[in-house]
Amino acid sequence: MKQLILILAVVATCFNSIGQTFNTKTTPTNAIQPTAYYGNQSLNYYTGNICAVVANTVTPVASGKKDTLTNVDTGFVQFAVNPSYNLLFDYTVTKISGTVAGTALLQGSLDNATWFTITGNTTYCATSQGASATITNTAGTKHYQWFIPTTATNYPFYQIQLITSGTMTATYAATAAYKR
Repeated sequence: MKQLILILAVVATCFNSIGQTFNTKTTPTNAIQPTAYYGNQSLNYYTGNICAVVANTVTPVASGKKDTLTNVDTGFVQFAVNPSYNLLFDYTVTKISGTVAGTALLQGSLDNATWFTITGNTTYCATSQGASATITNTAGTKHYQWFIPTTATNYPFYQIQLITSGTMTATYAATAAYKR
């Protein structure tokens, strides 16, 4: 009996020493809120986490706060979502001053660290952005959308990256809509 316990202890120690190391990056937290209906199915929205680049690190801003991009700048909105849903990302850019310009990219990740650019589906949703959205100088708020069907990708993490250019200031935000 003592030998059996000793063998089990050795086996347990071996498994603990070769355990998996997980990415230490913080997973985005999103609130799920039913806000609309499609037929008899509720349409739900994730509010993306707005992230600023601080000391070369993508860092979430405080809850309820916005990040202001100035001139040549970069900002992110990140999501953790269930990959088994059709997704519609609605990205907004609000002009504050100057001539707003730049490019927004939808990106997906398996590990929340390595990102790949995703092309939105323009076959089923004609107004969907393709590989990128060209940000234009529009007074007020302008919407850019990407439609991603479940058959297109299987990423649990998404982000929209905005790279601005010119002499301008603007804020940004995004939501991800899905249907159960």
